Amino acid sequence: MALFERTVPTGLGAEDKLIDLTLISLTVSQALNLIGGAAMAADLLTDALFEPIPLPAGQIVAGLVLLVGAIGAFWRIDGKSPWTWLAAAYRYSRRQRQAVSRPAPVVLGDQSDARWWYEVRPDLVWPSNGESR
Repeated sequence: MALFERTVPTGLGAEDKLIDLTLISLTVSQALNLIGGAAMAADLLTDALFEPIPLPAGQIVAGLVLLVGAIGAFWRIDGKSPWTWLAAAYRYSRRQRQAVSRPAPVVLGDQSDARWWYEVRPDLVWPSNGESR
């Protein structure tokens, strides 16, 4: 059987680069954050809905939108984007925090058993609706 050359993939687990230039290297999510921020800023400056807003105020708001897009593209906390942390915080805030598990008391028998240990698996007791911890 003949042996064939095979390439071994490198960079497994790394994000794919959408733009890979010498100084600029952007992943897909970074590029989408920047493009989304630029699109929203351009919409703020050109849409007829925002015409009553004075031009300098619109430019300041458009600059803030660009800044938020750049922060979303480049700032990472533990490898996660700020949008991921905001989604996790929202999901956590909507989670019910009422259930408390308390093990039922375990009573060991008075038997003199030759075993060296007891296998204890207590049943979980959940509080009733009106009871709190």
